[in-house]
Amino acid sequence: MTLLFCILTLFFANVLRGVDEYSSLQDIKITIDLVHPRKITDFSQTMGGCLDGHEKNSVAFDHTPECLRVGSDKKRDVSWIHSVKNSAISAMRSSGLKPVAYRLRTELGVESWHWNPSGSWSDPLHHQGYWTSCAQSKIPITRSYGYRLPRRGNTLDEANNDSYSRLDDGNENTFWKSNPYLTSHYTGELDSRHPQWVIIDFGKSVFINAARLHWKHPYAKKYRIQYSRGGDLYFGHGGAWHDFPNGKCLNSCGGSPILDLGMPHNFGGQAFPVQYVRILMTESSYTAMPGSHDPRDYMGYALGEIELGYLTRIFHADGDEEVAKADGVRQASILTSNSMSIYRSSHNIILTKHLSALPISAVDHDEISGLRSHTFYDQIIHCPNQKQTLLYVSSTDPWHRACDQDERTQQPGIDRVAQFALSNHQPILWSVPILYDTPANALAEVEFLKKRGYLSPGQRLELGEEPDGQRVDPKDVAELYAQVSKKIHHFFPDLSLGGLSFVTIDVNPGDLIYRVDKRPWLKRFFKQLRQKGEKKNFQFLSFEWYPFDDLLLPAVPLLIKQPRRLEQAYKGIYHGGIPRTMPLIMSEYGYSVFSGEPEVTLSAALLQADIAAQFLLLGGTTSYLYGYEPNTLECGYGNSWGNLMMLHADKRNQDHLEPLPTYYSSQLLTQHWGPTSGGVCDLYPVNIRTKTKDQDANVTGYFLSTGVFHASGTKEIAKASRHNQYEISGLAPAQEEEHHALLLVNKHPSYVSSLTCALNTASCFFPHKRAETKKLTKKLSGLWRCYCYSPSQYEWHAQGAKGYALRNEPPSKSSYLAEIKYRSGTTFLEFQKNHQPISLPPSSITLLCK
Repeated sequence: MTLLFCILTLFFANVLRGVDEYSSLQDIKITIDLVHPRKITDFSQTMGGCLDGHEKNSVAFDHTPECLRVGSDKKRDVSWIHSVKNSAISAMRSSGLKPVAYRLRTELGVESWHWNPSGSWSDPLHHQGYWTSCAQSKIPITRSYGYRLPRRGNTLDEANNDSYSRLDDGNENTFWKSNPYLTSHYTGELDSRHPQWVIIDFGKSVFINAARLHWKHPYAKKYRIQYSRGGDLYFGHGGAWHDFPNGKCLNSCGGSPILDLGMPHNFGGQAFPVQYVRILMTESSYTAMPGSHDPRDYMGYALGEIELGYLTRIFHADGDEEVAKADGVRQASILTSNSMSIYRSSHNIILTKHLSALPISAVDHDEISGLRSHTFYDQIIHCPNQKQTLLYVSSTDPWHRACDQDERTQQPGIDRVAQFALSNHQPILWSVPILYDTPANALAEVEFLKKRGYLSPGQRLELGEEPDGQRVDPKDVAELYAQVSKKIHHFFPDLSLGGLSFVTIDVNPGDLIYRVDKRPWLKRFFKQLRQKGEKKNFQFLSFEWYPFDDLLLPAVPLLIKQPRRLEQAYKGIYHGGIPRTMPLIMSEYGYSVFSGEPEVTLSAALLQADIAAQFLLLGGTTSYLYGYEPNTLECGYGNSWGNLMMLHADKRNQDHLEPLPTYYSSQLLTQHWGPTSGGVCDLYPVNIRTKTKDQDANVTGYFLSTGVFHASGTKEIAKASRHNQYEISGLAPAQEEEHHALLLVNKHPSYVSSLTCALNTASCFFPHKRAETKKLTKKLSGLWRCYCYSPSQYEWHAQGAKGYALRNEPPSKSSYLAEIKYRSGTTFLEFQKNHQPISLPPSSITLLCK
């Protein structure tokens, strides 16, 4: 009994204390690997921020506050805020992020971009058609807008997501049309090389054996109607798709006939339902609507309403057709009570209904002699909003009208962005549209940038944004890319072109859209570019990195596993046909694509420090933090309020901006971890000892220096013999004024009680260099500044839309004495303060610099 009492006492004591796997103190042993540096040519170019499109009159880039509020304590040390003036722009600059990436919201929203409000229409009389912005402007361009595409086919988009497909909107006058720039006139290839498609996702398995397609002009002469029960629907090679028994149409004449597709059966002869249907078009009629004059109106495919459903056959022995029809309607009404679709078929002997779940018993699968009438039950929901059945299309015609301007998609003007970024003496990663614009409009933008002096030789241009997230086939993306890059390179051969700003390069086998393996996608993309002779004009690859989707999950285990995910994704993407020398750019990154509380907590700062430093160590060129602009709290996931932002603007009082954790982590990285003047430096791996080989470390570290060692380089090390592969050649100070900094990110919610730091100089293998190594490593001895950002400085109080920071202080400052010591052939760098070793606070960023 006594033993049982003790066990129960200990158990309940642990529960009351909240003891979990993260509660105990840790001792961390790290090793700075000075043998394998990663050279950075100019540190000032490595970390930047994004400027994106927003809704009209939003808080973001146009906001101009009276002051930057650091906190409630007027006596607080405000030396962290540099050159703060009465504007949001000054507040953004004070974060230390310099390079700017211009993000293109129109490319995500299935919209055309009038980057210059002045321009010309292909049909100027009616202010409609294909738009080309003017390549010059007498007045500054301070804002621009996206224009909705009235021939849209996608139900959803990646921007405001407030439009719908014209293929099931219930309007007989609207239609979807594919992109004419993917036809033989522009590609120089057969249309079958770039088949266009519509995919219908019913959201659940339904019975389909009939279709009615309301073709417009041009219609598809050859097409196939296929089904799938799941798999790689968008980027595969067709393995997930199968033709309906009667799904091939080789000589269509358009119109809107009822098509008896036949019911798909399994090997046992049993009919089965399907969730996905695809209409695959391979040959166009090249006809146009009456009154059309633009040649592009004759190209591609145009399709109005789509009806997909179940065709029943009703037989009556007495041969009374009218009675048969009446009985059929009566039976269907019983089966489908209150399920009438908004859209009605105009065919006089076909009753079109929406049927959510039709029993097999309601259908006669056999061919019955004496068949008198059919009844067609439409499974598609037709309505002009996102309650319609979900549809995606392969491409969209960029034709639009002046009345299609979208007030909710406002882009910061080119001149306004350039004024902000160039005053920081940094180049801009400009975006050029390719998916929903014309090559002429894209070329005009580049010409404008050149005339304004916003492009310098070798400057990068990013063509396209997130084609993978919009389910665009890689061959079609390559074709559109090639058409634009060829024009730009012809007139401006000194520019560096690339893209495509993938949604992510992370791989999740259960995600067949966003986190799909991009290597097969890239192989098909580059194959098409090679055939067009344009692979030479693809000179860098960009991608986005938002690792977490579920904002309600605990942040700690996610943060600990994130570095391994990034490393695997980064290394894996090179197996997709990308040369090892091709630069990789992280065009956006943040906690999640959704808005939520973790983005305004310390977790966001810990993640930023990890991603930005690790990306450089892996070999990345530049990373751009999303949330550079001021913003407000939003609820984008569950009941979690937050946003990707480093400056919080209170909706009730927008004259003040409050810095958030990513603001201070940006300052730590740009103004203290790296050399403030930029220039050449070396980044060294920091190895963390864990209990098991495959265990993810709770602490990550990154050592940066301008003057410790200059190794021979990774290529020379790789070529070295097995005996001397660790030898350091050319040991010498790099610069007269040296800068050394050790960045440590503790994602564990407990203290690191003791930190042991070893230096791997490989001197233990080469005793004749021991003296030189000692001389150089002694440069690390002395007084080091220490900046620490932890829960002692910041705490967020969640209160829905009224959430606020209970505590909001800049990182603390202190000093530590560093000393080089040698034990058992190993060099150690020991940090002490008042004879006590350095400790890392829980959930903290600790930066030591000298």
